[in-house]
Amino acid sequence: MNLTDVSFFVFVLLTVLFYYLLPNYQKHILLTASLIFYFANSSVEIYKTIGLAVYFFAVTYGGALWIHSGEERKKSRLVIVIVGLLCPLVYLKYAHNIANELVPLILKGDYSGFWFNTLPYIGLSYFVLSAIGYIVDVYWNSYPVESDPIMVALFIFYFPQLVSGPISRYDYMKERFPNRGGKQNL
Repeated sequence: MNLTDVSFFVFVLLTVLFYYLLPNYQKHILLTASLIFYFANSSVEIYKTIGLAVYFFAVTYGGALWIHSGEERKKSRLVIVIVGLLCPLVYLKYAHNIANELVPLILKGDYSGFWFNTLPYIGLSYFVLSAIGYIVDVYWNSYPVESDPIMVALFIFYFPQLVSGPISRYDYMKERFPNRGGKQNL
């Protein structure tokens, strides 16, 4: 689904249509549309893309609850969650390049492509940086931890932000997301 393609226009049109026709399910519609956009634009097998999305959501939502659960070792919890979010990013985006540069130096020869090949995941850096921003803000008590998992998932995967940026703070985006079916400005 290319942004200049008719299919993207139809996708956005259907999303807006369902958003206003089903006001009690607005945040669910936005999350579903965001995930469909992400999965449809990924160049990787769907099961890997779904697995990665579930992983980022689980680490972010669970990590925020874990960090918020007590003051004891709060900084250690923050570091563990951030490392958990960064590991897939480093592996999927940078390890291939690093390996292709370091392995030939160490093993003295042409070993290009010998280690592994990874395909690009659309929005990977955006998801990771959004999730880290949310986690750090929870750590700093900038706002209470979100108990609604749909809102956290919507914040991480919201497709209009993925397309146009920038990475926003959770409290700013939460004000714009629908709450209990109420219409908000998106």
